Amino acid sequence: MRLLYCGDDWFGSNARSLREGFALKHHVRLIDTTPFGQPPRGSLAHVRRRVLGRRDAAVVARGLNARLVREVETFRPDLVFFFKSNWLDPATLAWIADRVLTAHYHPDDYGNPENVSRALEECIPLFGACFTTKSFNVAELLQAGARDAYFVWSAFDPAIHHPVEVSESFDICFVGVKRPERSDWMRSLVAELPDARVAVAGPGWRRSDLPRAMVRGGVYGAQMSALLNASKVCLGFLNHANRDQHTCRTFEIPACGGLLVAERSSEHLQLFSRGGAILFDGPSGLVDACRQALAAQPKERRRIKTVGHSVVMTGGHTYGDRARQILDLLVGPGR
Repeated sequence: MRLLYCGDDWFGSNARSLREGFALKHHVRLIDTTPFGQPPRGSLAHVRRRVLGRRDAAVVARGLNARLVREVETFRPDLVFFFKSNWLDPATLAWIADRVLTAHYHPDDYGNPENVSRALEECIPLFGACFTTKSFNVAELLQAGARDAYFVWSAFDPAIHHPVEVSESFDICFVGVKRPERSDWMRSLVAELPDARVAVAGPGWRRSDLPRAMVRGGVYGAQMSALLNASKVCLGFLNHANRDQHTCRTFEIPACGGLLVAERSSEHLQLFSRGGAILFDGPSGLVDACRQALAAQPKERRRIKTVGHSVVMTGGHTYGDRARQILDLLVGPGR
């Protein structure tokens, strides 16, 4: 297939991993939408964002929509695939949808206003199909007028998420965006387990007050795999604002060979029905689960990690698998 792909293409982004999944078997042309959310350093949009505290989102969006029309006219794709495209203009999409199959994929909750622009809400009935990693979004999308809506699991990228040989430097680590609830839970965890070697990495954490913890900014690719492998316990927090039942870390941590300690949810219970993770409820459950994992013999921790690794490796959960599943739902098996 000839596929025109619109998504952020910075290294480590889920959009890039999914694009590469499609590219394993199909001819993919990219429209990199990173400038919409992250203007290039030194650009006028970047300067305005730093000086005025806001970005020229409308200007960037107009440029992206204009390029989208040009690419459809010249590339003549079989499918235009959008990844979290809050910049998309409904009139532009209507023009495209009259000419070619379209689909939209959202890695976050469509029902959370923080994740969806007003323009994207207007686009939902125009897409050929909407894909979501939130099972409850399917009914909500159909109610909002979507032509078709499908749930797909998140995934991992085997080129990024894989075991690496490193020595264990930490007892507990968390890799992910800082959120108020997560900050409270990590502060409580550090206080309850004062002897534990804790590492926290991700956007927002550098200014955190976590006594004795090693705190970093975002880590991606080999750095993230190394940190997960260097830790006895790897935490998998849900984003409750997104009503998460699982996240990307659900797959990435076991794929890296880490021991996943994650919040209990219906989807975590389904995925790890035969083991492979330690699940907990609430902040007190988090402390108990970490104590349990750290007190376990190394052989038992290896057993849990091995089962978790097998669950994600044999379950069809790479981005290549996910790309194939999406196309099977859109145009039928074998494309």
